[in-house]
Amino acid sequence: LGPSGSGKSTLAGKIGEKFNLPVTHLDQCYFKPDWVKEDKEIFRKKIIDAASQEAWVIDGNYGSHTDAFIHRFQRADTIIFLKFSRWRCLWSVFKRFWKYRGVTRPDLVEGCDEKIDWEFIKYIWTFPGKSYPRIYKALNSHGQHAKFITLHNFRETEKFLEDLIF
Repeated sequence: LGPSGSGKSTLAGKIGEKFNLPVTHLDQCYFKPDWVKEDKEIFRKKIIDAASQEAWVIDGNYGSHTDAFIHRFQRADTIIFLKFSRWRCLWSVFKRFWKYRGVTRPDLVEGCDEKIDWEFIKYIWTFPGKSYPRIYKALNSHGQHAKFITLHNFRETEKFLEDLIF
């Protein structure tokens, strides 16, 4: 979990690779080509199917899709929250835009070329105020059994990955 630009997809991929686990990027489940949103019920089913596997890594938030959010938390044994600063996330998003401008990132559906608009910037800037309370509420209600890890920057994330053992 965490704001856009915090490295959720990268971290999920590295964890999946290290432990040979399937990785689900929720942005791939939510968007169809040209940034068209998936039907809400189909999206919900994709999340529930991914979280119903024996072992998995899922990256993304989508807390407004409450039942699917809850299903992930109920089934997770570890929840990692990338609680990075707004400025750091914005910097990362602009860096990512430069790297992938005009093409599709590996963690998105083909046809969703990298873009930045004011709505996206506003989403990142308001994420702590809007999404943190929702995340913490869901954790307190449905994720208390899980190990909860908060990482605050890329250095902590790299250290976390180095310390992971089989």
